Amino acid sequence: MIDNNINLGWYYYRDYFQGISLVEKDLSDVNTEKLFKQKNSDFVNIKPVISDLSNPAHEQTLFMETTYPGLLLGAGYVHEVSAKGELKLGFFFDHTTGLPILPGSSVKGVLRSAFPNYKRHEKSSEEVKWVKTCFIEALLTNKTTEDVYSELEGNEEAKKALIDKITKLENAIFDGIKDIEKPDPKDKYYGIYERDIFFDAFILKANENYKVLGIDSITPHIKEGMTYESAMLKNPVPIPFLKVLPKVVFCFQFRLQESAGLSAENKLALFNQILLSKGIGAKTNVGYGQLKTATSLNTKQGEKQLQDEAQSEQKETPKTAISMKAMEKFKAGLHKAVLVAEEDGYYILKLYDCTLVKSVNGFKKKTEEMAEKRAKKGKSGEYKAFVIGGEIMVDIKENFRYNSENHYPFSLVPVWE
Repeated sequence: MIDNNINLGWYYYRDYFQGISLVEKDLSDVNTEKLFKQKNSDFVNIKPVISDLSNPAHEQTLFMETTYPGLLLGAGYVHEVSAKGELKLGFFFDHTTGLPILPGSSVKGVLRSAFPNYKRHEKSSEEVKWVKTCFIEALLTNKTTEDVYSELEGNEEAKKALIDKITKLENAIFDGIKDIEKPDPKDKYYGIYERDIFFDAFILKANENYKVLGIDSITPHIKEGMTYESAMLKNPVPIPFLKVLPKVVFCFQFRLQESAGLSAENKLALFNQILLSKGIGAKTNVGYGQLKTATSLNTKQGEKQLQDEAQSEQKETPKTAISMKAMEKFKAGLHKAVLVAEEDGYYILKLYDCTLVKSVNGFKKKTEEMAEKRAKKGKSGEYKAFVIGGEIMVDIKENFRYNSENHYPFSLVPVWE
């Protein structure tokens, strides 16, 4: 079991490989694969504590919720030692909080990619640039791209005027250019406090299970050196990787100024539509990174509501944790464990240096049912109370097996008077 307070980034890039032999023959060993699968399951079952990173000075805020299949961040980073069962792709975490985060530079880049960028996109065709120009104008005027395109068809003067308008807006938002024709920098550029600023987008709320991370996989059939024909009937090879789960809420924050004839509020509305249209992160062309507006949350009151819910819901629940070294001792039958604590309605036990957790109410309910049956047979229905530090008999229902939910079937045996 991994502590919910752990820095996820530190674990993924450092602790994740602890206890793994990097000898080549061991990397393909079945036990290494099983160990990684257990690590993967434990990692994505973490319910992280989510802190409020919002800043009241950032008045322009968007709340976006991830949709199926999720969101990929930092897939280009290296994260593998060529071992079976490991998570193959890299991931981007905030260094301080350890949570997945969308850097402000990435947010800015996605938004800018929707603009035509006539000067820099030398490889893009003029037609692509013109379609992007119509796309931005359509968002600004609440029309469709097709309508704007058809309205200006054959009107070269109107086309040039629209290109100048969108280019001026693009320069103002992303480069801080007030008037590109002015030679004096004071007249050419906006001051540092007059420019638009893009802040990191952070997680504001986990999904309904209080989790933010999950595992997905791609299953290529074609391996290196194989032709398409030879690979057609081959079994796919799953490549697991980490993702942000659907229904995770991100908070996008900006400090926007009026420029190029567009108010801060209208810029925010434009950014909102671009993010909803394009998505963000890696593999957006196959569905990842798509967003939707988090319902009724584009207000400071809504932000406070989300934070209150997140703080109240993320109470840590203890879990059973089976040590890999002790797995051979976990055979079906009776075993002696020690009760080390009773916390938050759970018995915490130690058995073979492993932690077992059982609900107090669940145990009492089953024991009372057993007591009624004993009483009907004329036997005593009274049982001894458990004592911290005392021994408890544990009935293990089956031999140890790997389980993706990290649950282990066992019951506590009451001692009857």
